[in-house]
Amino acid sequence: MAKRYEITRDSLKHTLSLWVLSNLGGTLILAIKFSLGRLDDVIIALVSGCVAAVLSLFVLPLWIPFFSAINCVECRRVQYLVMLSGSVLFYFMANILLLCFFPLGTLDGVMELTFPYLLSAIVTITYLYRIVLPLPVGPPNVDYFTLTEEQRAHFFK
Repeated sequence: MAKRYEITRDSLKHTLSLWVLSNLGGTLILAIKFSLGRLDDVIIALVSGCVAAVLSLFVLPLWIPFFSAINCVECRRVQYLVMLSGSVLFYFMANILLLCFFPLGTLDGVMELTFPYLLSAIVTITYLYRIVLPLPVGPPNVDYFTLTEEQRAHFFK
């Protein structure tokens, strides 16, 4: 029961951090991109960032079971690849839904506005599921800096 609670807590934490960081990063990249043309266009990026955050907030409960299922897998590389492929798939599905329900123009125009959010989501997933490089001696995925002295002595006899 304690492991299930820990997985759910980690899933909720990862889901919220992915949502916050991808929205903040995407809005920041979009604001920088818009401000290069004219400084007054930053407001457009901020408003679209707020709209993107509100719209993605409604989809957020769908990600929590996905994160829970991913956190049950032990291998960080598999977690990272599944999260990356799931985010890219969700990105394309969200763009198609945006195009169907809102008159935003062409798919290229929608993807141009939403690409900074995908980029920041990829950076966030890479940070959340960073792969710890294996040590030359010992089992893979061991982080030397988190080991206790007793564990270090066990791995480095």
